[in-house]
Amino acid sequence: MKEGLFLLTVDEVADILRVKQLAIFKMVYAGQIRSIRIGHRTLRFRKTEPYRYINEKESQKFYAKGMKFKNIGDLKNAVICFKDAGSIYPLNRFAQFELGKIYYDNINEDETYYDLAKRRFEKALELDFEDRNLHSYFAQMDIIPQRLNSYNPYQGDEELLTIKELARVIRVQYLKAYEMVVNDEIKGVYIGRWKIRRTEVFKYFDSQESEQLYKWGMLEKETGRIDNAINYFKEVTRIYPLHKDAHWQLAQIYLEIGKNDKLYQLWAMDRLKQALKFDPEDIEIYTKIKELEGGINNCCNYLPK
Repeated sequence: MKEGLFLLTVDEVADILRVKQLAIFKMVYAGQIRSIRIGHRTLRFRKTEPYRYINEKESQKFYAKGMKFKNIGDLKNAVICFKDAGSIYPLNRFAQFELGKIYYDNINEDETYYDLAKRRFEKALELDFEDRNLHSYFAQMDIIPQRLNSYNPYQGDEELLTIKELARVIRVQYLKAYEMVVNDEIKGVYIGRWKIRRTEVFKYFDSQESEQLYKWGMLEKETGRIDNAINYFKEVTRIYPLHKDAHWQLAQIYLEIGKNDKLYQLWAMDRLKQALKFDPEDIEIYTKIKELEGGINNCCNYLPK
């Protein structure tokens, strides 16, 4: 779903979703919709956020219907509902997973179901690489799963803003906006005068939001609450996929808690590769990847079949 530049106020989002202002704040707190905070109190939303929320809710309805059909053995209608759920909201990994399971369970009826199952499992894997149930199906299919694509929401958008437009969007003075560009807080493109790629504005917002979550994740890790730390670091990489340190921390945790578990090592390898893409000259990450590579090749032998 392509991100929109225009920002919506709380009132505008409430009107779109047909709820009260207080409900909007509760939804933000619960992580149901994401906001961009400008200043100390004002909330702004990307214009796609309320529609993403609506699509996600609608997708969940089709997913629930699909599960009902599947439970009574009506696989034809179940497949239709799961496909609709994935079409409305492509990030619904559960719909992709259920489709994969249906195809896999019926491979004996049609050999083409193998490829269909593999494709659906791969889509689910792109949305959550660290799903143990999903990896167990890959093991049964004798496939070593790999992340096919690295999600980067900041690629390919060349629409430019002037410094003046940037200052208006992020609610700062012109001079402050100029300093932020000069100091590389927001990357500029110099073409006669300073202009900024549209997505760089959101990259700045996302990096600021993710940094606070990263600090909380580090606090949880230092106090021994590892499950909470994992959740925080995963949320950081969801909000801001370019956060190298969060990928690195997840890799370190997986290697620590899964010393004798090849699946954890596979997840660690994936996180290390993500981190290396954002900093190819990091010797520590590169060395750790080389150390792991020997043990990953036969990981399917260690997975439950």
